[in-house]
Amino acid sequence: MQRGDIDRRELAPAMAEAVPQPIVDLVAAEYGPMGAPTGFSLVRQQRVAGGTARVYRVTFLAEDATWIFAVDPAGRIIGLHFYPPEPPPTSSPGVS
Repeated sequence: MQRGDIDRRELAPAMAEAVPQPIVDLVAAEYGPMGAPTGFSLVRQQRVAGGTARVYRVTFLAEDATWIFAVDPAGRIIGLHFYPPEPPPTSSPGVS
């Protein structure tokens, strides 16, 4: 996704239809400049309709992000969500 291309064979049929190329391009524009991830940490996993969702903390050189992948029993992706890094706080709580 960071490069603007995906192997659609990795996606379940409904997911392949739900992720058109313009969406892939948007994700690539957001995450491509961050460079290759330097680490993936599994935060949690849970059962979801049709499979298992895994929440990862993804580390890049300058910041972290949260990515969620849901897969069916065959290992095909049935859901994706990318949470962009949160901007750093502009002030500390209680400090103006």
